[in-house]
Parts: sequence; C-alpha cells; structure tokens
Amino acid sequence: MHPSRLAMALLLCGCASERNVRGQLTDPATGGAPELPNPVQVDTLLQASPPVVDVQWVIDNSCSMSCIVGCHGTVADNVTGNFHRFVRHFEDSGIDYHIGVLTTDMAAGTEQGMLQPGLDGARWIDSETFDPVGSFTRMASRGTSGSGHEQGLDAVHAAHEVHGDALNAGFHRSGSALHTIVLSDEDDRSTSSVPEFAQWYAQLRSPELRSFNAIICDQSTGEVCQTHAIGHRYRQVVHEVGGQVFHILDGRWDQLLDALGAEWAGVSTEYFLSQLPVLPTLTVEVTDGQTGETQQLLPVPPFGVEAGYVYVEERNSVQLVHLVPSPRSVVRLSYEPRSAAVSEN
Repeated sequence: MHPSRLAMALLLCGCASERNVRGQLTDPATGGAPELPNPVQVDTLLQASPPVVDVQWVIDNSCSMSCIVGCHGTVADNVTGNFHRFVRHFEDSGIDYHIGVLTTDMAAGTEQGMLQPGLDGARWIDSETFDPVGSFTRMASRGTSGSGHEQGLDAVHAAHEVHGDALNAGFHRSGSALHTIVLSDEDDRSTSSVPEFAQWYAQLRSPELRSFNAIICDQSTGEVCQTHAIGHRYRQVVHEVGGQVFHILDGRWDQLLDALGAEWAGVSTEYFLSQLPVLPTLTVEVTDGQTGETQQLLPVPPFGVEAGYVYVEERNSVQLVHLVPSPRSVVRLSYEPRSAAVSEN
C-alpha cells in the first residue's frame, strides 16, 4: 500500500476508536452526575439521670472578712448576692441535692462544724426548700465576730465525725457526690495536719464523687492579698484531694457561682456538636424526659430572659439558656456540616 494511503487508514481507525469510547460516556450536554441531597447531621444526646449531691460551704466569719482589700463589699455579700446563679442549676432539675453552710469558727458553741440554720430553721437546702436564696443568705450571713483562729478543716471534720449522727444527721448521704468549698481570706489553723485531713477526706468518697475547693488569697495569680494571708493549707488540700482554687480578689462572683453550680449539679446545659455546622441550618430540639413533649429552641443572646440556645464557636457547642433538660430528656442537634457545604461549593 502506498505510504500516504496507509497513514490515512490508520488515522481513520483512530477516529473510529475514539468515537466508540465517547459513545459509551454520558454526553455532558444532556447528562452529568446525579444531584445529591444536602447531607444533614443529627447529633442525638441523652440527658444524664440526676445524681445525689451534697454541697457544704465553709465560710470564714472572722472580723478580717468584713472587708476585703479595697472595700468593695463584704465577701459573704458577694456569695449570697450571686447564689441564685449557683442554685438555679439544682432547682427543678430532678436532682437530689443538699446544700449547707459551716463556719471556720471552732470556738463558739453554736458553730464547731454544725450546719447553720436557714429561714425555717432547717439545716440545709433541698428541692423542698421554699426560698433557697433567702435561706442560704440566712445560713451564710453569720456576721464577722467569729473566732480569728480560723479552722476550716477542723470544721469539715467535725461536721462528719462529731455531728454527722447528731445535729447534722441526714445531710451527708452514703453514695452521694460530696463537694466542699471554703471561703476565707486567712490560712487554715486547724489542729490536724494537711496530710491527715486529706487522707481522711479522700476516703469519704471515690475520686469521681468528691472535690475540695477553696476561694482564698492565692499568690499564684500574681496579685497580693496585702494584710490577708495566703491560703497555703487549703491549696494543699485541694491539690491532694482534687478540686479547684479561686482567688478571693478575682471579683467575677457571678461567673464563679454559675460555673460551680453547673458542674456540681451533674447535669448538662452544654452539648457538643460532632461536626462544624452551617449555622443557618442548625436546629435545636429538646424532648422532655418526663412529659415526652418536644420543644424547638431559638438562638437568643447569652443574657436573654427567654429560654433558647447560644452557639459557642470556639467550643463548637450549643449552650442552653434558662433551660435545664429533665433527666432522660433527648437533645437533638440537626445541621448541615460545614465540610459538606464547602465540598458542594
């Protein structure tokens, strides 16, 4: 065959082969990939059953507590004035809770580890207390004429070992979570050593059911308490038992009591998403564990008055506002994942 004719034949064969392959593909003008629906992620979260919780405050009622450096109000006022933020996590939640108050005074015959009475004479606050804020205010407002020889650790020990089966009977319950928080601008002067106390306190509950916490003068913040003593002994107990230390001069009492109440109540008002959401697609629904009714929540400002939710971007979480789901409630977070939206675009 003439070379030019052979080249033409090969070219025609190549074109025919290409036409055959293209004939097996979808014509871009008439077809394409099937349209997929936008994926929706649904995170279903169950509210935990209510724990049994005993919370004991130990408040320094000595004269040095009448005014902390700068005289911006008494420390007791800071606690009682923000107690509503603490107790709201316990109220109407189904939690079986006790909240009581001791003082650091081990000299007065009406103190010495005895739970202080509230408005109706009751020694602790629980779900049946008519006015928990008013009752706590009465318990915590013991004045500032108490002993200047502060013995917070001895008071906690006496509350259990001396008065546990007497005046304080019924407050401390076997199997409950036990949380203690000391409020003092002076260091502890108890007769027992810190290792002795820490060993005794640790055996009361397993690690996940106990904490010892302190609002004290704390040098680790870099601030100086001036005439008030650094709470070295309290800090050491916190370290050995487990808990948190807060600086008494911090001033953010509302945030502190709010955070402690949420943590110790053992129920959640914050729910984490498994993926990053496209915010306009996010819906939050709560099905009540007692009534079975489902409520859809709307986004609200963090300090709004109505029930709703706030999305916290840095934590990728939904925080409920003015709503604590009852035990066994189901929280559903539905949204289009941000990764899917990016891929689609």
